[in-house]
Amino acid sequence: MESFEYSGVWRLPNEPDNQISGVLRFNSVDGANLDLIGSFVPGFGKQIDYAPIIHGFTTNAIKITLWKCQAIRNFSSIKQGNSFTSSSFSPLYVFSGHH
Repeated sequence: MESFEYSGVWRLPNEPDNQISGVLRFNSVDGANLDLIGSFVPGFGKQIDYAPIIHGFTTNAIKITLWKCQAIRNFSSIKQGNSFTSSSFSPLYVFSGHH
């Protein structure tokens, strides 16, 4: 399968208003990886370890469904009163074109 990269917004199925910006990358060696700028859980430092389904909508209007998504990295930082959270997921399957 060919490598690809999609930027877009990503959300959990039951939280359509909590959209997080991020990038989905795939290559045949590493598989799929979703890097998010933010967290699906409100509040600093709060993260989830597993998401059964993550829906995405890419900048070029493609619907993406990620299935069986294991968190592989969660990061939170506070510097000079500003907080930053990011997270990464590794989905087992990527479905393109529908939710």
